[in-house]
Amino acid sequence: MGGRGPGDRRLGERRPAAAPGPGFVGDIQRILDTEPPHGWRLVLEVTESEFMADPEPVAHACRALKAMGCAIHIDDFGTGYSALNYLTHLPLDGLKIDRSFVAQVESDRGVQAITRAVLTLAAGLELDVIAEGVETEHQHAVVQGLGCTRVQGFLYARPMPADELEGRLRATAREQGSRAAGRGAR
Repeated sequence: MGGRGPGDRRLGERRPAAAPGPGFVGDIQRILDTEPPHGWRLVLEVTESEFMADPEPVAHACRALKAMGCAIHIDDFGTGYSALNYLTHLPLDGLKIDRSFVAQVESDRGVQAITRAVLTLAAGLELDVIAEGVETEHQHAVVQGLGCTRVQGFLYARPMPADELEGRLRATAREQGSRAAGRGAR
């Protein structure tokens, strides 16, 4: 959904509203000019609260970043002002269901109903959805059963230093390359 392609990777994130000043968009452009994406896409996130605090500059930054090829996601969805009309005014690629919902999704039918509604809303707007804060296999099974196929959280990895992440990515790439070579030899 949301134009996601096979080469999209979540390699980094930075909230446009939390940028160190008006030069943020230019900084991102210089980075992308220096290190052009090869098989990856920069994903930037803005929270509902950040957007609602100063909507016009954030919307302007999001449009400029989207024009550069960045993906824009709303983080902590469902915890802000819940003014849903902003969803049609931002160039969004996805929503992240807040961890506070995921923490209760196993036992709270109301949270399950809200999660289903968010997934339906996102599907109608052709947005990707990520459930954040998944810490147990059961939480993963529940959100997957509700229709959310993308998750992030401590179940998969905790925050780590950049060099450790680089090592994990290289190992994963080697592993995928080996599997692909094995399929080609058949």
